[in-house]
Amino acid sequence: MSRSYRKFPSSPAYEYEPINWMHIRVRERRCVYEEKRNPEYGEAVFPRYRGVGAYQWGQHHRQYQSISKIRDTYYAEINHILNDFSDLHHDNDYRKSYKESFLENLRKIKGIPLPPFPKNKYGQEPKTVWFEWLDCGEIRQIIREWEGEPLDVLYYLAHNGYIEKAVQRRIKEVKSIGDRYTCGKPKGFIPFAPSGGNDRLAQKRIEKRKTGIERRKKEKEGKCKAEKEAEKQQNAVKSVLKKDNETKQRESRRPGPEKFTAAFSFMMNEDQINACQDWRAHTFNEHRQYPEFIKTCVFPYPVPEPLVFAAILPDYTVDDDGKNHKSPDYDTIAMSRRWLRDITGGGSFYQQNREFFTRAESHYFLEAKIAYRDISSVISLYFHAKCRARDFNPILSLIVTRTFSVKFAKYLTCTLITEFLDFIARNKDYPFTDNEMNDISDFVLSKIVHYNQPFSFSGRTIGSLITLANEWHITQQRRTAISKKDKYRYWKGLPIPDFMHETDEAVWEIKQLCTAEDLFLEGQKMKHCVASYSMQCACGTCGIFNVSCIDNISQKTVSFATVEISRNKTMVQARAKCNNSVEKKAMKIIKLWALNNHIKA
Repeated sequence: MSRSYRKFPSSPAYEYEPINWMHIRVRERRCVYEEKRNPEYGEAVFPRYRGVGAYQWGQHHRQYQSISKIRDTYYAEINHILNDFSDLHHDNDYRKSYKESFLENLRKIKGIPLPPFPKNKYGQEPKTVWFEWLDCGEIRQIIREWEGEPLDVLYYLAHNGYIEKAVQRRIKEVKSIGDRYTCGKPKGFIPFAPSGGNDRLAQKRIEKRKTGIERRKKEKEGKCKAEKEAEKQQNAVKSVLKKDNETKQRESRRPGPEKFTAAFSFMMNEDQINACQDWRAHTFNEHRQYPEFIKTCVFPYPVPEPLVFAAILPDYTVDDDGKNHKSPDYDTIAMSRRWLRDITGGGSFYQQNREFFTRAESHYFLEAKIAYRDISSVISLYFHAKCRARDFNPILSLIVTRTFSVKFAKYLTCTLITEFLDFIARNKDYPFTDNEMNDISDFVLSKIVHYNQPFSFSGRTIGSLITLANEWHITQQRRTAISKKDKYRYWKGLPIPDFMHETDEAVWEIKQLCTAEDLFLEGQKMKHCVASYSMQCACGTCGIFNVSCIDNISQKTVSFATVEISRNKTMVQARAKCNNSVEKKAMKIIKLWALNNHIKA
């Protein structure tokens, strides 16, 4: 061996000159020489040499590549990309720079359309540099999901070891190619790529190996098919059992028609009840079951949702002694049932309810899509239809609906309310606020209650009406101060507890006023007409609350607002001193209190 090494030349001249392959020892010595030259001994990837004809030297020549060389090549390409290095061909034909090629490959991986590249003087596009380390599923997935700068992904791939994985994957590919074509030769003798040749023994070995691989593949496929068929049969049996269990459970859980026919018995005849005996609800959501039953078994067209849920409420309640009492919302429930019966009866809804609606109002009433919250949603639906028929803008319609549903819930057919709505329609460009609408509504409500005081909106302006409302409030406050009955009257109040909230600066307190004297003092202190609400508070239609603050330093108590809450736990209005708007810090405390007590603000 030492003689072989001495006779071998010091430089690998055979890389550029043909070799006489007749001398087989020369080939072996050169393989040993390549192994000795390899800086990482034991990990060399040798070329495979085959005897070929003349003038075909480049077709079978393959240089070996070690792990370090592949790694250095990959990192060199990354450095070229980051430094915007341009590769020049030996004939000075310009190629795309490494950065341009990488950005082009990155766009292809992300699926972004490529911009046109400038062509050379011959009308040809520049050549593309290809990067082998991009040919990896894991790296491609990272690039697809990358949302930062394009070149920053290279730092991520290098520092997280993905380039090292690409190196190892490349070595495995080369070795797998060598195992396919060496046919039993030593593992160190691995070709970089297949080459031509006429080795008959090698061809026989390759064919034998192919037949063995095909035979084993067929056996494996047969086993896999049998296993898959058995698995399919088991899954089919499981799915059938699962469906049977689910159908049994659903049939037992889905409600039948008995529950709904009892709720809507006031508008269903015997034929309709008998026709829906086989009906079952398609949903477990009770909020959707009632409209579904009406649409399927009673009336095939949409019905206003508030009427459906208001009609099924109990109109009588039973006390502890077993006595029946009318519900506080008895009139609204009865009216909802009447309207629902008129809609589903098939006749003209407008002709049957001309005392409530005009033709346009009945149309908007049937087409309105208002969600059901409580029994007051029916009254809101009624006034919403009247606002839509008079072409109110959304903000004004919301203010009117919110105020009228609280103030005029018991006087729906009163002509003065219709005149009031027509008056607002004539002045709908005026920027009404909740406070102004509440004041005017209180004034109009007093005219409705006292029939001996005739009133008309004809010939009035919005300014004159506001002036009349303010004068009436001042008069009511004076009368309350003079009356002794109101001074000592008291009531139970709404079932809403008092509230206290401590901050770094002060302690906030919200307290309900349950006597006429408290209302009178509150009106004097805040300079508004809250004293006129004593009758409404005594009847239980509303509740008045005071919002005050105790300063931690001076220990002084300051009143910030007066709040009115309706019987349905809806905030009607909140006023500061002299009917001004409430400050932001006080409004935050009021909203917190409303949230804790389930009050609709």
